[in-house]
Amino acid sequence: PIAEALTAQGYVVFCINYRLAPAYPFPAAVEDVQCAVIWVREHAQAYGVDPGKIALLGTSAGGHLAVLGGLTASTRIMSSVPPAPWQPSCGEQGEDYRVQAVISCFGPLDLEFHGRESPGSSRILATFLGDTCLQAPSLCAAANPMTYVSHVAPPMLLIHGTLDDVVGYENSERFFHALSNAGGQVILLPVKARHGFIIHASTEEAVYALEAIYAFLEDVFSA
Repeated sequence: PIAEALTAQGYVVFCINYRLAPAYPFPAAVEDVQCAVIWVREHAQAYGVDPGKIALLGTSAGGHLAVLGGLTASTRIMSSVPPAPWQPSCGEQGEDYRVQAVISCFGPLDLEFHGRESPGSSRILATFLGDTCLQAPSLCAAANPMTYVSHVAPPMLLIHGTLDDVVGYENSERFFHALSNAGGQVILLPVKARHGFIIHASTEEAVYALEAIYAFLEDVFSA
């Protein structure tokens, strides 16, 4: 529904596949996201895309990947931010995989907090990482968007349901405050809704969130 809605607004949308855990644990998925950015930029002319106006958008786990991919692409040259312990396995050495905007819908953006939310979230996180945060804290930190907050982050819109009992609203709230305090450009949009609400495109809550996405992209891309 989100892709269709954005297409109707005139955007070119690519729905990407990425490798899944446990067969392919972290960082495989975020590598694939960044490889997709490289591919889109290389094929921009064929699809009528402005290579200087690329956004990442994801929901739930995809929101985490969008934020992590966008952040680490922008902070890799900063000595004050830990470098991501991976590089995209595609494209030429040093190829640009930065994006100009990121939208996360109810993503787990503070993995240390999310891992404590429930036994279920802890198990899912361990599957994604290939280990537990307790046993492999450095691995957990490497996958945690909170590690990379910086003023050079691309503009971000965080949409999260305040009634979310799968990925708690506090994930986006905590990340919002961390990125704001670091000097990043970030908007937090709380919606009185549960996890996954935006996929029901005709509901009042989904329409509200979609309109916020349109306004955010228009503002960022027209700057």
